[in-house]
Amino acid sequence: AAGNLEEDEALAVPLSSALQNRFAHYILKVDADAWIAWAIRNGLSPDIVAYIAFRREPALYNRTGEYAYATPRSWSMGATVDGEGMKDQIRKRLLASCVGAAAAGEFFTFHKVYRDVDVEAILDKGQLPDLASAEPAFLYALTFAVGHLLRNRGLKKDQPKHLLSLLQAKGYTPEFQVLLIKTIEHSKAFTALMDNPIFEPIKSSLIKLLTQTQAETN
Repeated sequence: AAGNLEEDEALAVPLSSALQNRFAHYILKVDADAWIAWAIRNGLSPDIVAYIAFRREPALYNRTGEYAYATPRSWSMGATVDGEGMKDQIRKRLLASCVGAAAAGEFFTFHKVYRDVDVEAILDKGQLPDLASAEPAFLYALTFAVGHLLRNRGLKKDQPKHLLSLLQAKGYTPEFQVLLIKTIEHSKAFTALMDNPIFEPIKSSLIKLLTQTQAETN
């Protein structure tokens, strides 16, 4: 059985001592990495996933006193709304109905950064922004924007050399390298990356990083 704690203010009824003694009790905690991995597998909006990766647990779960507030469940509802072709004001209202006005407002501050990422210029033309001086928010936005495109469209003929340049770029640290690889894991783009000899100089280090992060989260 699953239930809420009394401090969650969710009309939880305390268990009697007799019932308490007949259950094994596990207290679940909010885990940003677990939610992000689930969200990627289920194709949720990459800008929202990037925002949660950037802000972590404080953004994923936050009781603000509003009727709607941020939880893994409510972010999941909000992240099913595709922002493509939708006016920001409309999407903001829809998102606020799920996670609250405060969380939606903070997300849209990040979303302005996300919109500055030109994925096609990076992958198709090899035009990299100055990552060495980039703010962390931009690096998270870039990583998930690139990963989302690769996961959904695959690694095209002329893109491997530009992807390699990104992975080796100054300022694109191992943290973001492995995060990008995790966004395309179990996809055709991941298989294409592993099979392409152009990535041989960094393949072993990427696999090592991926293995280490998986071990840390297990």
